[in-house]
Amino acid sequence: MNWIQRLRFLVKKNDTDRELDEELRFHLDRQIELNIANGLPPAEARYAALREFGIVDQVKEECRSSRGLDWLNGVMQDIRYAMRNFRRNRGFALTVLAVTAIGIGSSTAVFSVVDRILFRNLAYSEPNRLVSMGITIPWMDYDFLTWADYSELKRTPTQLQSITSWAGVVDCDLTGDRPLRLSCARVEASFLPVLGVQPVLGRNFAAEEDRPNVPGVALITHAMWQSRFAGQPSVIGRRLMIDGAERQIIGVLPPGFELPTLEKVDLVIPQAMPPLPAGGGRPLQVYGRLKPGATTQQMRDSVMPLADRIFSFAPPQARKQLKFQVKSLQEMQSGDMYLAAWTLFGAVLAMLLIACANVANLLLARALARQRELAVRAALGASRGRLIRQTLTESMLLSLAGGAAGILLAYGLLRVFLLIAPVGLPHLAGAQLDLRVLCFSLGASLLCGLVFGLAPSLHTPSAATVSGARATPRSSMITRHALVSAQLGFSLILLTCAGLLLQSLWNRQRLPLGMSTENVVTAEMALTIRYSQPSARLAFFETLEQRLAKLPGVETVALSDSLPPGGVPRTQPLYALEGSVRNPAQPNSGIVVWRHVTPGYFRALGIPIVKGRAFTEEDRGPKQMAVVISQSLAAKLFPGEEALGKQMRRFPKGPLYTVVGISASVRNGGLTDANHPEYYLVRRHSDDDALAASAVILRGQAKPEVLESWIRSEVAALDPVIPAVIQTFNQHLGELSARPRFQASLLVLFAAIGLILSASGLYGLISYLAAQREREIGVRLALGATPSQILKMILAHAFRWTAAGLVFGIAGAAGAAYALKGLLFHIKPADPVAFASSAFSLALIALLAALLPSRRASRVDPMTTLRQD
Repeated sequence: MNWIQRLRFLVKKNDTDRELDEELRFHLDRQIELNIANGLPPAEARYAALREFGIVDQVKEECRSSRGLDWLNGVMQDIRYAMRNFRRNRGFALTVLAVTAIGIGSSTAVFSVVDRILFRNLAYSEPNRLVSMGITIPWMDYDFLTWADYSELKRTPTQLQSITSWAGVVDCDLTGDRPLRLSCARVEASFLPVLGVQPVLGRNFAAEEDRPNVPGVALITHAMWQSRFAGQPSVIGRRLMIDGAERQIIGVLPPGFELPTLEKVDLVIPQAMPPLPAGGGRPLQVYGRLKPGATTQQMRDSVMPLADRIFSFAPPQARKQLKFQVKSLQEMQSGDMYLAAWTLFGAVLAMLLIACANVANLLLARALARQRELAVRAALGASRGRLIRQTLTESMLLSLAGGAAGILLAYGLLRVFLLIAPVGLPHLAGAQLDLRVLCFSLGASLLCGLVFGLAPSLHTPSAATVSGARATPRSSMITRHALVSAQLGFSLILLTCAGLLLQSLWNRQRLPLGMSTENVVTAEMALTIRYSQPSARLAFFETLEQRLAKLPGVETVALSDSLPPGGVPRTQPLYALEGSVRNPAQPNSGIVVWRHVTPGYFRALGIPIVKGRAFTEEDRGPKQMAVVISQSLAAKLFPGEEALGKQMRRFPKGPLYTVVGISASVRNGGLTDANHPEYYLVRRHSDDDALAASAVILRGQAKPEVLESWIRSEVAALDPVIPAVIQTFNQHLGELSARPRFQASLLVLFAAIGLILSASGLYGLISYLAAQREREIGVRLALGATPSQILKMILAHAFRWTAAGLVFGIAGAAGAAYALKGLLFHIKPADPVAFASSAFSLALIALLAALLPSRRASRVDPMTTLRQD
């Protein structure tokens, strides 16, 4: 029998059954005719034919089985039977659907976020062969090589098949009819080929175009092609004015193109480095593609002789701080988010297991309630495999329906994640419910259906159940208790981890800043190409400072090149500073932070001057060389001496600066322990101090929203094209803790959901136990037991399994807390307060969940209970 005939039997079941009936009737009639022809009376002839033919329905089943698709018919029957059961028990079905949807929906949403960090390959050709390499120093936030060192690396035999570099992303201005601020990446001509990226339109740079003083070219991103040029193929060859220079568009990058650093980019242009740079040249970020079969460790070993030669030219004080890094591009991109992503994924999987255990308990309770029905079916000939298939079919239907609802929930959760997530999370903008994520959701649904359908499917009803005897198998009760204990254990793990992250977040937010941030508004802005001349930049910011200072209610206005505590300050090695001409400071490791500020900076941020004075307008003269240093820097540069009035050099043989004041030390390394010594230079009325980017700091008594509107109006009055990011200083501080707050919030959410599911599971178990032991409780009450004794008996039963869950949970939480060590701040993984408070909270909620059904059971009427049987 071929598959076409089998499919016909399946699709046209009624027609094929009718044909089967006609065929069997024909054979039966023929046998009756033969029996009559042999001399039997008609009645005996029919009886003999039926006896010889066998049971007709059984013959039909054998014929259907011979078609090879009988199992599919059986599955369809199971599905129809399950749907009828769900319609009769809508409350049960909806409860299971809701719990399953919460578990699968949450896990799907989180998977869509962490998939690109943990599991998905980078958007490059053979990304596992791509590596990042360079020198790491404390005062640079990325690994780098100078142009000279990079040129030597290209000549050195290594494990690299190809190598490239780029100079980073900078702001650039598109001028013309529709001016626009863009992000431009300066890359080597080999950049895209090394990454394995091909333009979707046009071509890549040629080597001769990656040189100084040649006609400018550019590649535009797919998004810019669509938004600016409406996706027209004729864009190739068009010319743009970028920062006042003409560049020809030669290609369009593919959709979804990402820089290795995941920075936003609109244009990619040649970096055009000189062939023989003076000195070491500017720092570059370097990437390479390993030879087939080569490893990162082999590459690191092959490049170490070159690294040693590079380090030999560094000052002796710096050599101990230098390190040559070779790491995979995946590792470079993930950074500190790798641990955070695993934490969130592990938390949502734990919540999914809690949901599965909860549903398994519900299904097991329902299976126990259906003992009589299943026993009757077994007595009528249903095999054990047939009963298991029926139970698994029901659980699979529920899990798949819950998974479908979970996808809708995941869509909403993902939108919420995108709204509340902090800026800078890698790949978050690309998170979506694509085919890969939907396959994960389907796999999770099938696995959940198998997991929470396994326990009830393996339960076999006893023969005594047919007679109506009530019996609860001991194995089933142990399974239900174990499931509740597992739920409580996983809930304790989530509670403990959430508590540790919340305490870490609290510790970050309580860090002393060394400044006053109330009633302070900031505005960060970068000038356009229109202000290419230093005199124009100086005039703009000085005019803005003067206009803001005249506004009513404004106490102080200041300008700075960066904002503490987590802006982007300028840094340098501490060993480069000299405390005086005759007595240079002893070599020190670490870095020192410095800022260019106006005289009102310290008053605007409420930074105390502990000795001397702050800057004055007289210090802004072109030839003035005043400096204010922090207390921590004074202790390092002038140990045991009075620093006020002393002189210092910022670098060897540099000009001398006079220390006119010593400020309190403020936090300048973000909301972390990385706090560095600091000094401040005054922004003089000189073109030498004219910066293209600055931050305005305004302190006033007016409401923050009023101050923000004033700043926006004054900036627009000077130049309406300049974009400004305006916010209160407390909002600026909030951005620094946004990532740990996001992580802690999600973990708290999952812990809360897990706790609710666990409490409901315990409530359901105690209610079921009380119902099963209702007759026993009635007998005990009739024999003189008090309600309080009954209450204690039931609560003691609940406490035993709660204690088992606490033991399991504490052991699991210890391992999870140790894994979270890299995310904790000023709190130990084995913090006894966190563990004790989580265990106490879980035990209290478990007690409350068990108390209500226990109190109800202790108040039953013994006479009513005894009359029931």
